[in-house]
Amino acid sequence: MPVAKLARFFNEVKPPLGDAFALVAGLIMPLGFAPFEWRWLPYVSLALLLLLLDAGSARRAFFRGFLFGLGMFGLGVSWVYNSLHDFGGAAMPVAAAIAAALVLVNAAYIGLLGYLMWRWSPALQGVYRNLLLFPAAWVFIEWLRSWVLSGFPWLLVGYSQVDTWLGGYAPVSGALAVSWMTAIIAAAMVTIVTVQGIYRYAAAGILLLVLGTGWLLGQVRWTEPLGDTIHVALVQGNIPQDEKMKPENLEFSLSHYYRLTRPHYGSDLIIWPETAVPTFRHRVDFFWRTLSLELEEHGTDLLTGVFVYDFDSRRYYNSVFKVGDDRSVYYKRHLVPFGEYMPLRGLLEFLNNFIRIPMSDIAAGEGFGSIRLAGYEAAASICYESAYPDVFRDQLPGAAFLINVSNDAW
Repeated sequence: MPVAKLARFFNEVKPPLGDAFALVAGLIMPLGFAPFEWRWLPYVSLALLLLLLDAGSARRAFFRGFLFGLGMFGLGVSWVYNSLHDFGGAAMPVAAAIAAALVLVNAAYIGLLGYLMWRWSPALQGVYRNLLLFPAAWVFIEWLRSWVLSGFPWLLVGYSQVDTWLGGYAPVSGALAVSWMTAIIAAAMVTIVTVQGIYRYAAAGILLLVLGTGWLLGQVRWTEPLGDTIHVALVQGNIPQDEKMKPENLEFSLSHYYRLTRPHYGSDLIIWPETAVPTFRHRVDFFWRTLSLELEEHGTDLLTGVFVYDFDSRRYYNSVFKVGDDRSVYYKRHLVPFGEYMPLRGLLEFLNNFIRIPMSDIAAGEGFGSIRLAGYEAAASICYESAYPDVFRDQLPGAAFLINVSNDAW
């Protein structure tokens, strides 16, 4: 079937077949991300969505957008169930209910996209609807879900393109700009096969311009060397997640990391993972004193993850700190919902009875994560925060390098 006829088929397909195609279009979107990295699939996925949103009514457009989101997030964030059930101790129905709720909420955002496309289409039709309205609406929806209720910026389509020519836009204007360009390319593809005359050539020109500009931007070196090379050792203890947080294993954790670290004395910087020391910092002061004396003797800095308890506010934080300097500390700002804090606490606090994740009522930190390490300012972040560009952006250009520590023992 020629491409134009195939596009017309998707454009004119009737429910419920069109609804089924919307679900499939969403299901293929996550395959553009790691570990599959089929980079071309997000273009196809978005192009199909654009065609299918011409659905006959606002209600049908919302429903197809919702089904697209159901496929996209149902596959793309299925790890939430494993996190809650396998490692959080939540019963299967509870873990499934929470994961399903997260998928439904995020799918509703794509449903909103469908509604907005229908609502605004009378003002912008044809090529303008494709090339102006759709990319702008897609990025608006990604922006919304990245901050509402603390945000869940997972599967931003721009991240699937970081290793393509479109990745050249990322240092200039961030992941949302890459998402925008990805949506423009998908819209241009639809326009080329569905519109006749000069608009077809204009769409082809826009597609080439977007790709070519991304390639040119990718040739620019946006960073430059600063000062002398530093030697960094990353020490990963690999203690199983289900053993790590048991109080009786604390002494083993300390001795294990100490033993792994000693051979790297003399490095400029040693980094341990998030919550490498699975207790409050003040409870193992004796350990820090011994360690800091040895580090100072060898001229080595060590950054580690640990919990910090604030006796004044009676709140505790997931943090990283520089051993030997209690003031050089960064408190995690963006917390994982259900894993580190309970969203909508007034309504959902009863779920704490079913989820047994240790240290799961953490307070969010404030301020920046800049810590002086190995003679330079370093921007620190913790695990899930790598999905929030503002954590690093707030610290640039002052930081000489970036550090993200994670607790991926599972």
